[in-house]
Parts: sequence; structure tokens; C-alpha cells
Amino acid sequence: MGCRSNPATLFPNFSLFAKHLRRSHQTKIFRTKCSRCQKTGEFHSIACHYPKCKGDLQTVMGEFPCEACEDNFTTKSGLGQHERHMPPEWRNNKRIEADKPTAKRREGAWSEEEETLLEQLEISLAGARFINVEIAKVLTTKTTKQIADKSRLLQKKRLAQVETPTTPKMSEREEQEPVQEEENGSAAPVDQQIPYKIPATLPKHRGSR
Repeated sequence: MGCRSNPATLFPNFSLFAKHLRRSHQTKIFRTKCSRCQKTGEFHSIACHYPKCKGDLQTVMGEFPCEACEDNFTTKSGLGQHERHMPPEWRNNKRIEADKPTAKRREGAWSEEEETLLEQLEISLAGARFINVEIAKVLTTKTTKQIADKSRLLQKKRLAQVETPTTPKMSEREEQEPVQEEENGSAAPVDQQIPYKIPATLPKHRGSR
């Protein structure tokens, strides 16, 4: 038996090999692979299986390959259990790589190409009963709600860009009206107030002497 990290190191039996793994690589759980059919399991199980093995069997390739060896696993949990038996240095390096931040576009953000395609689809699919559902079949990365919200936002932007005619202010019309009346000579008469005159002498009452 040989160590995968140091192929030059050989061991005459499994017990010495396991002792080396515990001391040098801090590995507590070991799994053995049959060299004929690539079956894996505990050492005692594979040791009993090996004499009866009929050779290579057609194995199903798993969807979860190991990055350190050629093993493939059908489940993610199986791959995780296999990786726990790898040397700590390899696991630490993989953990560091996984923790590195990756530049990703914010979920739900629209690119310029997607906005242009949305406007084109709104024109080509005009009159459809469920237009957002039809657009979602083309823009597969967007939901119908995201499409509806973006469509309303683009419509508001288009309306904001349209210049609407402005009406003259009330103050301007009020300033123009008196000028026209004065020019025509028919200015509206101004209410005149009659001043109150105080009599020179107060009238005498008949009964007074």
C-alpha cells in the first residue's frame, strides 16, 4: 500500500498504512477501493469482496466528480463524505477558493440588450391576451412580475420625454385684458364713492327753546 501524497512511501499491511494516515494526515476514516471494479467501502468489506470480484463492471458516471481524484458520485452528499477523507491541506485550499467573492450581477437587474428586446417584444406581441406571459417565454431569466414592472417603468420614461404644450399663466392674461380695454376706449367704469358732507348748522328740534 502506498500513500497518495507520497507514492514512494509503501506499507506492508493496512494497519501500518492507517497509522500513517492518522499521524501524518489526521485522517480518521478510511475507505478502500477495489482495483478490479472500482467499488469502494471499508477495508474489511473490500478485502472480502476482492477474491470474488469478476472484474470491471459498467458503472454509472455520477454528476459530482471529485476535483482531487477520478472518483464520481451520484449525490452531492456522497461527494462531501468523500472529500472529508482528503488531507486537511486540500480541504483548506478548497474552502479558501470557495470563500473568494465573485463579481455577479445583481439579481433582477436589466441589461441594455434586455430592455431593447423587451420593447421590441411589446410591439411584436401587441394585442396578446397575456403579453407578459408570452414575453417571459423569450426572456427566460425574468418573471412575469419583473417584466410588468419594467414595462411600466419604461413607459413612464417615454412619457417624461414627451414635451407637452404650456398654457399662458393667469397673471399674463389679466395683464393683457386691461390694456385691450384702454385701447378700445371702453374701460370698465370705476365705482365712485359720494363723500359725506357735514351740515353747517345742526337742525333745531321743535320743542326746544
